[in-house]
Amino acid sequence: MTVEATLRAVRLGQTAERLAAAEELERVATQEHVATLETIVARELDHYVQASIERAVAAAKSRPSQRHSAVEPAAVGADLSTTAAVRASAIRETTARIVHELTRLVGAVGAEASDEISEFSTSRTNAAIERLLSLIEGVDRLSRAAAVPLNREFELGTVVRDVVAVEASRHATVEVIDEGPDSLTISSDPDLLRLILHNAVGNACEATESLQDKQVQQPVVVGWGKTDRDVWIAILDRGVGLSKSKNVFEFGQTSKSGHHGVGLALAKQAAESLGVDIALEPRQAGGAAFAIRLSTLDHLA
Repeated sequence: MTVEATLRAVRLGQTAERLAAAEELERVATQEHVATLETIVARELDHYVQASIERAVAAAKSRPSQRHSAVEPAAVGADLSTTAAVRASAIRETTARIVHELTRLVGAVGAEASDEISEFSTSRTNAAIERLLSLIEGVDRLSRAAAVPLNREFELGTVVRDVVAVEASRHATVEVIDEGPDSLTISSDPDLLRLILHNAVGNACEATESLQDKQVQQPVVVGWGKTDRDVWIAILDRGVGLSKSKNVFEFGQTSKSGHHGVGLALAKQAAESLGVDIALEPRQAGGAAFAIRLSTLDHLA
């Protein structure tokens, strides 16, 4: 479908068609379409379609017209970066609104239930409400993981050791060993990297804690270093191993009772935002190996 046909659809289609067309315009509209989009958004009554068209306007303003015969490579990079920032901001804003409303509604349900149910604090109803609130919080954190990275230089070892210290204190019965160079400066977003590491190290500790025979419990090992091609971080455990799920990084995939399968989905989203590769695989003698790889071309300071 051409841009002109998409503009017609966003003007004349049914709500679902207008929304789909508006989302397409977020990807393809350029500066020459801004005036038309601003006219359309002024007349649009549906909130979600209106928000999508507004994002299309913001993206179009930063995207050069296709009528120009040549575009500098630097301009292309700036365009992609700006578009990514606009999209991430829109996702965050929309999710924040939904999370706020859901939290308010679930809180109201909990308040009513506490008045109507005796011994509410120990009831299954309260436990279900707490699980729902935890899931809503997970969705909120997932949207934060989609943020555009704020890259800066930092010592990788410092970040890894900070995460190890926190997770070791949370899982006092598990020994966590860190092994890596003291000086390895990289350029990345340390907050998004911490999010990945906390999930990886925390999961390794939980898998180790879940062993029925505590006498065979082995330490979780967190190592890091670099090769000619990449900077790597590895988290190795000899815990209960992986579930049989085909894609452990999908939202909702978990083998843990009372969990919602948010953690690894968060790690995956953060990795995509950072532009790094992550993998979680079973180890031959039991347990799992979580690997993070950052290209030296993009991330080595």
